[in-house]
Amino acid sequence: MTKVNMEIALENKLKIFDCSLGDCNWKQYWHLDKRPQYIFKKNI
Repeated sequence: MTKVNMEIALENKLKIFDCSLGDCNWKQYWHLDKRPQYIFKKNI
């Protein structure tokens, strides 16, 4: 589904495409940064 959405974005010459936070091991092939959905911090 992401590939189809990227193709549509490229065809329409969009300037911004939101790849969302999740990864599912596909972002590395497109050279996109992985960002965690959650960051757990311990209160000190």
